[in-house]
Amino acid sequence: MAKRVAISLIKEISKELGYDLWLEPEYGFVGYLEKDGMRHFFRNTCLDINRAGAAKICNDKGYTSLLLEKFWYPVAEGKTFLSERFNTLIEAKNGPTEWLRYIRSIGFPVIIKPNNASQGHWVRKIYTETEYWKAIEEECYERYRIERYYSGRDYRVLVLGGEVMAAYERIPFSLEGDWVSTIRILLERKKDLLWKEDRKLSIDTTDPRILLNLE
Repeated sequence: MAKRVAISLIKEISKELGYDLWLEPEYGFVGYLEKDGMRHFFRNTCLDINRAGAAKICNDKGYTSLLLEKFWYPVAEGKTFLSERFNTLIEAKNGPTEWLRYIRSIGFPVIIKPNNASQGHWVRKIYTETEYWKAIEEECYERYRIERYYSGRDYRVLVLGGEVMAAYERIPFSLEGDWVSTIRILLERKKDLLWKEDRKLSIDTTDPRILLNLE
C-alpha cells in the first residue's frame, strides 16, 4: 500500500515540477526523475532526496530530536540512554538506573524505544516502575530513547521543497469483538485481512506487549 502511494506521489510531483519520469516497466517500483541533466533515482519508498549525512542523522532519534529542536521545531521531551550491557562495556553512567531517575523526573507514563530502530520495533509504553524493570529484562539494543508521553491524534506529513505534498492521520491498530471469538483469534483474523488488502504489516502475535494483554 505504502509503495503504491509513494509511486503515485512521484508521478504527480514529476509533472508539477517538470521532471521526466522513467519507471522500470514490469513492476514500476524502480526508476528515476530527470531534469537539466540531473537524475534522481528511487526504489519503492527509498528516494534519492536526502544526502548520506542527513539520512544517517535521521536514523538516530536522539540526534534528530536535538537538531529539530535547534531549528525551533517542537519535539517530544526526552533523552537518550545506553543499554545495561553497553553502559557497562564503555564504563559510562548512562544506564538503566539513570533511565529510572530521569523517568521519575518527568513522570509516568513514558515511551521507551530503540534509538535506531523503526516501524515500532520494541516500542514500550510504560506506566509503572514494575513495568519498567520488566522491559529492562527484555531490552536488546545498545541505545534507547525515553520520551514523555503525549496523548492526542497522530499525523504524518510529507513535505518536499517547502510544500506539503501529503498528510494523513495514523490510526492505531485495533480489534472489534464479535462476542464469540477470543482476542487471539480476532488478532489472527485481522492480520489475514490486512495481508489480503496488500497492507503487509508485521504483527507478531507472540510480541510480549500483546501477550501481556492476553493473559
